[in-house]
Amino acid sequence: MIDTTLLYREIRISKEINSLTKDAHDMLLDICEDISLSLKYSSQSDRSYCVECAKYYVILHWNTIDLNRLLVGEGVGVYSYYTQVIKSGLSRGWGILIKTRKMVNKRKNRLNKILC
Repeated sequence: MIDTTLLYREIRISKEINSLTKDAHDMLLDICEDISLSLKYSSQSDRSYCVECAKYYVILHWNTIDLNRLLVGEGVGVYSYYTQVIKSGLSRGWGILIKTRKMVNKRKNRLNKILC
């Protein structure tokens, strides 16, 4: 479990130096792993792909949070913000998987029609 006040502190430091600290980076990646465990996937490779997309997405957008506009407690607001960012990343990864599978299935069907 992530200490939300420590996460808030690390994000504040990261924003000040304009670079993600090692501790903040590790905490965000841990949150990705934790959230993915609460979701069901058809295979472990699907889970891994979605988690990698979420990690990429949260690292890409770590600095978009406005710490001055948090409506709830400092740590809770930061944690819930990054949870939503990670969920968006997982969703994007899943969307990419679905599109890829549909394209592969269409190609297989076309090939079967040609060969049969």
